[in-house]
Amino acid sequence: MAFKLQSGNGKSGNIKRVGHIALAVEEFDTEKNAVSGYDISSGESVTVRMPSTKEFAALFVNRDRFDTEEKRLTEAARQTRKQPTAASMAEKVKEGGVMQMQNVVRDNNDDLVARWANAVITDPSNQAAMSAMIEVNKPRDDKPDAPRRSATIVQVDEAFVPSPEKLDAVENLLSNNKDGGMAFNFEAKTGVTVAVSTEEESKGFRLMTGWDADEKASIQGLEANVTRQPYDFREANAQTLLAAKAGIPFEQLSAPEKQDGYDADYLGGLYEAVQNGDVDVSVAPTIQGNLMPFVRDRIIDSELRQDEGKGARLSNRGYFEAHIGLEQGKTIEDSNDRYPTGVREVAATGFLRATNDEKFTPVWGGEIAARIADAAATKQEAELEAAKKMQNEQERSRTAGQEFGQPAM
Repeated sequence: MAFKLQSGNGKSGNIKRVGHIALAVEEFDTEKNAVSGYDISSGESVTVRMPSTKEFAALFVNRDRFDTEEKRLTEAARQTRKQPTAASMAEKVKEGGVMQMQNVVRDNNDDLVARWANAVITDPSNQAAMSAMIEVNKPRDDKPDAPRRSATIVQVDEAFVPSPEKLDAVENLLSNNKDGGMAFNFEAKTGVTVAVSTEEESKGFRLMTGWDADEKASIQGLEANVTRQPYDFREANAQTLLAAKAGIPFEQLSAPEKQDGYDADYLGGLYEAVQNGDVDVSVAPTIQGNLMPFVRDRIIDSELRQDEGKGARLSNRGYFEAHIGLEQGKTIEDSNDRYPTGVREVAATGFLRATNDEKFTPVWGGEIAARIADAAATKQEAELEAAKKMQNEQERSRTAGQEFGQPAM
């Protein structure tokens, strides 16, 4: 009889790891302890089960560390003490809410089984979920008695080249989504991350919907935001790039109040380079918001845990991919105004290394710009190919009509 070697991966037989799935809920099946809906990233219909203790032990407990079934069951019982169920999730998540089904695997029966689940949004009427790159910032003047954490969200997959026929999209993004051009219908602080690229490199600059301190209102629209006084030279770069794509004369742009790094001659040359086609420009929808208190506290806790060597920092680590929840701000008492939209969930889509781990590689603005440029170029190429295909089909149809004696259109 041949000696049978152990698989050595510390896991059960033939399971396939799927990763995290952000699932828009359509139905909870409490009998099967399952959630059905569609993956917000792919649109695919999926059903994901939560495991029993015995199944958890077989699928998720390391067999090398826990080398008997009894030890694995004991560990599984410990880990699943507070595990959510379909019944408990159904109590707080409305239809259309989004769950992040975490560490999903495909078992031997081809079923999707999640190690854990977490609500990204619970009520789609005033919340929105998305998959995007996020950067969480810890302010330099962070105060222990009043800590703040803000986030910048860049939707790289929605990047596009701001051609004349797509300037309406930029218009909406520089109007705090007042016209509902994004995948949610409430206002949020929106703008664009602008990527400018050559064959050698890409750089990124951000332009958000501005604020008029005198009028105490946001500055609305593409032209108004491109020609307003910029806050710094980074915004001036973004304004220059957008002005060139939108046909706004360079002479209408303003110098920033802060002169550090500002070079009018360089910006003039950049404007001409865009118009001459010497550099490529693309944009990605961008959202900014403060983290809501319960998310902020969890982020701060992750900072403390990393100081103790027990966790991965989420703030000041660069961009990372996450399933993100936004929530519309509540109405301000005795006013028609609302508090700003807040970030209600930041759930990383995969494993995050601690920033002091030698294998940790931060993703900064230049790489985000390169990703935006690549996504926009790929999408533009696909659109051009589709347009060319349609034109060819129309030409073949016209030619066929003439061959059969029909008048040409």
